[in-house]
Amino acid sequence: MQVGTGLSYSVVRESVLYGQFTTLEKPGEQEDLPFCTLEEACRNVEETVKALGVEQVRLEKACTIDYKAMQEKEDTWKDDPDFVERVEEKNYPYKGTWEPEDGMYTISLEILQDQVPVYDKFYTDTNGNEIGGYGAEARYTKDGIIALHVDGCPEIQKESDQWDILGAEDIADRLEDKFELLIMTGDLKISEFQLMYLTALDEQGGLQLIPIWRVKTEQERTVDGIMELYGYNELPEEEQEEVRKSLEEDVKDRPVEVGYIYYHAKSGEELLLP
Repeated sequence: MQVGTGLSYSVVRESVLYGQFTTLEKPGEQEDLPFCTLEEACRNVEETVKALGVEQVRLEKACTIDYKAMQEKEDTWKDDPDFVERVEEKNYPYKGTWEPEDGMYTISLEILQDQVPVYDKFYTDTNGNEIGGYGAEARYTKDGIIALHVDGCPEIQKESDQWDILGAEDIADRLEDKFELLIMTGDLKISEFQLMYLTALDEQGGLQLIPIWRVKTEQERTVDGIMELYGYNELPEEEQEEVRKSLEEDVKDRPVEVGYIYYHAKSGEELLLP
């Protein structure tokens, strides 16, 4: 692969079938599946991406979605007449019965420039320009890689001096000021400072790499905090109880909210990136 190119590969039916369940990802769920270990799957994906010509990669995240979760999710669709009709007409992939070997790994790789990760999502800058990122994502099942997507970063004309930057301590001071203005729904901690590159337009319209800080936050989710934040406490008592029961299940499944805050590493300006 050349700089400025991307690649998408999929086994169509399997990719669509399993693609319905990527929302079941839960950070920290990394159990090995019967057909191979998660470590083996990650290594195979990394070797494949490197074989395509991407020299510098690093594992960003990997999750296991087991067959039970997908079976449970698919079963909820059986009462939907539109879904049943599409399945009967064979216009939609449907498995029906899931076995232990039918689980899936979802794997994301960071692609690096001079060993520094490049921001991997498309974003719109302050002038309305859409700018691409650089990263790789794969779905891995008993059949191997069933879907692989590599975003290609447009050709870079200029690299910014990554060392003439603010330190993590300076960014921490800005975070302290920011958090004083936020309404918190639970305990929050800073779990990571990561120096990265962001692709951005220069004055001549060419692309350059600018250094940014990515700050990873982890905030405890509580039912009481969410009720207060969204004003559910103002609902009639009966409705409050219904909302509370729903939130209890949601918080049980996702007790921590992971978020990211970005700062320009030279100016210290907060960047609103997706």
